[in-house]
Amino acid sequence: MRRAAPLFLALAGAHVPTYTDNCKNNCCEPPHEPAVSQVVYLKNNGGLELHIEDLDVAGGQVIDFDVVFKEKYDMSTFEVYVGCGGCGSGPDEIDPLLTDPIAKPPVYQGGKLEPFTQTGYFPLLPEGGHRKFNTSQLATCADPDQHWSIRLVTYPNATETIVWGAVVGCDGFECEQFTLVELLSFPLYVFRNHGPVWNDLQWTIIPSLVLALLGMIIVAGYWWGGTLVLKAPLATLATMPRQQQDLQLLRSGYFTGGRSTWAKMDASNWKWSFRCFMYALATWALFADLIETLIHFSVAATAVGSTDGRGYGLFFGVVLLFGKLTPILLVTLIWAWHREIPELYWRMYRNECRCTWYRGLGFYSPLWAHGGWSLLELTAVGLVGFIWLGAGFWIFPSAVTLAALARLYNWCKPSVSYLIDRRYNGGGRVKPTLLATTEPADEPPAPPVPGTVAFVGGTGRMPMLRL
Repeated sequence: MRRAAPLFLALAGAHVPTYTDNCKNNCCEPPHEPAVSQVVYLKNNGGLELHIEDLDVAGGQVIDFDVVFKEKYDMSTFEVYVGCGGCGSGPDEIDPLLTDPIAKPPVYQGGKLEPFTQTGYFPLLPEGGHRKFNTSQLATCADPDQHWSIRLVTYPNATETIVWGAVVGCDGFECEQFTLVELLSFPLYVFRNHGPVWNDLQWTIIPSLVLALLGMIIVAGYWWGGTLVLKAPLATLATMPRQQQDLQLLRSGYFTGGRSTWAKMDASNWKWSFRCFMYALATWALFADLIETLIHFSVAATAVGSTDGRGYGLFFGVVLLFGKLTPILLVTLIWAWHREIPELYWRMYRNECRCTWYRGLGFYSPLWAHGGWSLLELTAVGLVGFIWLGAGFWIFPSAVTLAALARLYNWCKPSVSYLIDRRYNGGGRVKPTLLATTEPADEPPAPPVPGTVAFVGGTGRMPMLRL
């Protein structure tokens, strides 16, 4: 399969991860060629190995590598070997050590923040030539299996589990290559790194889900009318519930100039909506993911300190802003517009070049609820969401994709209630654009003539809205 790497992954220095599930004797072979940036996560004895026959020994191929640790472990408790030989470390087989251990520096390098999985690590070797291996040294390798490896061996004085990673591949854009399957697996990588593989805090997902749900319940009850978050306006309404509420407040003299809240809406004008349920599910997953991300960012930042400005910048600019907050914004906007505008209204509406609350490019304009947007919602939010840095744990893209398909179906096949209304209202010759002119004026209106509602700016009168 052709490799792909979005720019935001390449900029972050992301590595293709490999775990020990399918490794023999805690010795792993990375899935890609050594030029591709990738990491094997390990504990204690073991390592990463490559077949020498796959390397250009005669041409002196240079392998970029690194050895990173979760913590600053006591260096007297282990040795690191890089070069000829395998990395099998039992229980079935232990490969012989065929090379000398590398010279360890007196101290670890500055802590680094991995922004996409919110983990912190400490490189063992300084940058530069210390992290390069010339394969011409393997011309006389005596390993019968012909392996090159990065291997860690612990001493008996090691009193704690050493969590570490063996890295190969350079840091450039050309080295950051993920297959489509690997991009789709990103939530799994995040879960594993948050859990026993690195941070060892797998339990945090439970409070994240609970806190996100409680937050949504509070917001829904106070601002969005409780269960109305899962309902949409009836398809046959010729105006929007919020607009109607504004008109009623205007007529009664209680309009203050602001928009009405959902908690004050008439619940009889609503119906349960599959799309609203899907958007609620997606939003819940996204907020839970956001909380989970912030928890593990705090853990990693506490461990590595403030030495990695690049990692922090990528976390706030790419992961948090683009990877977490942007999909939340998109889903809540689509959800809000679906709940604002009845089907009849957006089907019969004709756009115009103006910008008021309920017309043209205004926030509550029927333009934003039109069924044609389903194509963009399906592709740019739903399907792309599956490779959106693991946002929403697969729940977000799955829910939005289903909602977009329902929206597309509704656009192509109008609802029964809309067709009935169209038949008994003059073949659909309703003009919702006229109803939109009932936006409240800035000045207190003159008392209306019975059975009428004043236009904005006093430009005329129209029959009172009757539902």
